[in-house]
Amino acid sequence: MTRAIFLLAAVQLLGSEADRAVLSAMRMSAPDVCCIHTLRREPVDKDLDLVLAIGTPKAWGPIKAGGAAYWGYQTPLGIFLQRRDRPGTVYKISVSQNSEDCQVNVERLTATDAVLSCTPDKGGPGPNHKFVYDLHLKSLVKEFTYPQFGLQRIFASDASAVLVGTNSQRQIAIKYSPGDDPSFRILHSADVPLEAKTLPRFGPDNRFSLVKGAKGLLVVERTANVTKRYPLPQTSYDEFARVRPAIVSNSYVREGRTMIEETIGPWQVVDGTLWFAKNFYDGEGNSGVGGVGFFDTAQRKYQICAPPELVDFAATAMLVEPEAVWLGLAVNGEYGTVGAGLLRFDRATQTAQKFGFRGIVNAIVRVGNKLLLATDTGAVVLDNGTIHRFFVDETAARKLELTESLLPPQR
Repeated sequence: MTRAIFLLAAVQLLGSEADRAVLSAMRMSAPDVCCIHTLRREPVDKDLDLVLAIGTPKAWGPIKAGGAAYWGYQTPLGIFLQRRDRPGTVYKISVSQNSEDCQVNVERLTATDAVLSCTPDKGGPGPNHKFVYDLHLKSLVKEFTYPQFGLQRIFASDASAVLVGTNSQRQIAIKYSPGDDPSFRILHSADVPLEAKTLPRFGPDNRFSLVKGAKGLLVVERTANVTKRYPLPQTSYDEFARVRPAIVSNSYVREGRTMIEETIGPWQVVDGTLWFAKNFYDGEGNSGVGGVGFFDTAQRKYQICAPPELVDFAATAMLVEPEAVWLGLAVNGEYGTVGAGLLRFDRATQTAQKFGFRGIVNAIVRVGNKLLLATDTGAVVLDNGTIHRFFVDETAARKLELTESLLPPQR
């Protein structure tokens, strides 16, 4: 036990020594920095680690454990090489500031280059920043930015799928074939239409349809003599307060200050039944309760389930399968929509399981035994319970390729 404690103390001491040396190197270019937050540390050869760190000014102090790292004009980003056997030996590759504050994530880190994504405070994916370096020369070769590609639609068959998206400048089409190596291939022609999804008819004799109303989608029943409308029932304030106590404690009180306005979000017709998940704006006194369910044409009523894992979230995409319903989760707040991962709702037990990753889910399909998602930051594959996220990268020669994102570092 004593030996184990000694070894742990030695590792902690080495880590702090290594961080102090990186901080000293950072201060050579940014003297006002008081602390660093190490984004990533990776071995790049037998002797050297590549270290990415954010510096924070004295007025800010250190970033709290688990807190987001922001890169801006007051918080420089440093890229360093550090000897593993002599942590005091640090070589600067680059120290740079960013003109606009953004939350930074390391998407790729290799012996040749690093890619960092930037998410502005007010939502929406920002540009990717790429740094190309030479380890032998210990210097920066090239630095450039490029807009992220978001993927909006998926056209799927049993064995493959084509994802279609844009970076606001040009369209892209990517073929996914899980049996191939590599499984993703960028197509030469991206002329795949992004046609609108038409609203369906369903139920006995197709009497029921989903239509647009003044406050969102609703179900309408038409017979020879009568047309009946079935708007989505709204959650009562009492139920809202019961299932979302944390948001109620944040000034969402009953007396005229909380507007609950829920709508039908993503939907899918399966075997003549309309399945859907709820959508709502969650900010400035507006809110709601997340839920998933279907419209019962026999009873002419909505059947909705709200497991605890779903109540705080709106849904952006849906896939209904015999055993489960899959939902892309998000929060629609004052500064835009923020993705909150993927949820699996078990139809038999009515329990839920969440999978976390960055990005807003726009579409979900199954290809073989894998789940494929199109998101505003790239593609996601759920393979046997494990999330793999991919983004469209630009090489130094400005060629496009799909690259798997790094997993978040363990804290």
